[in-house]
Amino acid sequence: MRKYPFRFWPLLAVLFCAPTIAETMASKHTPVGCDGFSRDLSRELALLAQQPAAIDAGRRGEDGSARIEPSMSYAAKLAPQAEVALAVEPRKTWPDAGHFSGMLTFQVPASGRYRVSVSTRLWIEVVDGGAAVPTLDFEGGHSCPLLRKTVEFDLVAGRDLLLQLSGSAQEHVRVLITEVTSADS
Repeated sequence: MRKYPFRFWPLLAVLFCAPTIAETMASKHTPVGCDGFSRDLSRELALLAQQPAAIDAGRRGEDGSARIEPSMSYAAKLAPQAEVALAVEPRKTWPDAGHFSGMLTFQVPASGRYRVSVSTRLWIEVVDGGAAVPTLDFEGGHSCPLLRKTVEFDLVAGRDLLLQLSGSAQEHVRVLITEVTSADS
């Protein structure tokens, strides 16, 4: 009879430790330094942690810009800023020397709010029909190795949009575009 209660010890141990195990599993999936954002960016962090598709960003507006798709992670190679003809004047500028820029073309599947996420410090503009789309919100983090900045825009479906990246001190940048859901805000 005394052996009967000991059969349940492993089960009890799992039940009492379940929250600790879940917390440990979650922390293993969030890189160190990436837990300080004010909104839930777990989807963006998961996508940025995946193997990115390598692309060369365009140098002349929509002509020749690489096409990207929302919800996919890209490693974009930017060009020396002096060699890039930006589609619109950025609201913030840096000297050409030592900085990189580039443009990527994309479409969104449905009209709504979208988030552009990048891995390094740079300026982000979305251009629609030759005009910059107003920024709705943004957030930055200095300690996250995957995600440095996110900027949100209201975008219209069925149109070629231009993602303009400028003022980067890094030649390569991880970039992705995701739809913002009510759970993200």
